[in-house]
Amino acid sequence: MKEIFKKSSEQNRSDVHESDRRFSIYCNTMFLFALVAHFLFVPVFYQLGNRFVFITNIIAVCLDLACLLLKNRGYLRVAGFIWVFEIVVHASICILAFGWNLGFYYYFLSLVPIVFFSRWHVVVRFLLTGILFAALLFFYFYTKTVPPITRTSAEMSELMYLLSVTLNFIGLGYAAFYYRSNSEKLERKLSMLAHTDVLTGVDNRRSFERLAQKELARQLNHHKPCALILFDIDHFKKINDTFGHAVGDMALQKMAEVCEQVLREQDHFGRIGGEEFAVFLAHTSHDEAAHIAERLRKTISACQIELDGGTQVALSASVGFTVPKAKHDELPQLMIRADKALYQAKREGRNRVASVI
Repeated sequence: MKEIFKKSSEQNRSDVHESDRRFSIYCNTMFLFALVAHFLFVPVFYQLGNRFVFITNIIAVCLDLACLLLKNRGYLRVAGFIWVFEIVVHASICILAFGWNLGFYYYFLSLVPIVFFSRWHVVVRFLLTGILFAALLFFYFYTKTVPPITRTSAEMSELMYLLSVTLNFIGLGYAAFYYRSNSEKLERKLSMLAHTDVLTGVDNRRSFERLAQKELARQLNHHKPCALILFDIDHFKKINDTFGHAVGDMALQKMAEVCEQVLREQDHFGRIGGEEFAVFLAHTSHDEAAHIAERLRKTISACQIELDGGTQVALSASVGFTVPKAKHDELPQLMIRADKALYQAKREGRNRVASVI
């Protein structure tokens, strides 16, 4: 039980680390993007003639560089907080200086997903989002009654608005693409984990039974022969007790590797628990299943695990198989009969094949 909790804890730490890594990559791109954007805005703000805004833009460039340095030194959360604060302050100054119509308020909206993508505490995320919303409303009503400090020409106002829209669109588009891409990768990973035995890389019991039941129904509906094989490693507990669980894991991996080499492409193969494996054979008669089962047994019995110091651990397997007796046979019925055949092989001395019809 302690081992299970340990593995669960390690998995949780791994997931958190991966989430931090993804956010770190995203932040690095956004910091660089902001650095380039603020740098390009330097001559624009100089032309607009507001020295204070021009100086704050220079400071913004320096803060973007500082955020990149902090992030590279491991202070990602601090860097992210400084960067959000910088964008809010700089956008606020620009709204006060040039008015609402130049589009600087879009930066408040674009920060919302960034805040929620962060690894900050959930209370901090909601608090910052509330501050952004309140600030946005304040500047909206403020600029309705108070004229901008610096007047701009219609052409310059249109240019600034288009720049603000474009930059925010690019930023939000990148955020959506990046996190959608990572979400799809995570879904694929979860799907693989849900259907794959982590140790051996073959189908787990749930996936095997789903595929085998579907294939069984298809074979019976088309009046095609099929078979089910169950097998496990002989004296597996003794291997674990004598050489340790690491060697036991190696034995399971060796079994999976060998079986995937022996079995045909259309065969469904999975680890259904402990040292037990299952194979569903489509388009396979009883005699053909017996031949495949014997080939499996012989291939496994020829395997050995080489340990440090020259010790060799021999492997063998007991194999049981069955075929459907009626058109309406279900997979659980085949599993029961194949399991009986497997234990018959064990009773008869192990490292052999048995069948139950």
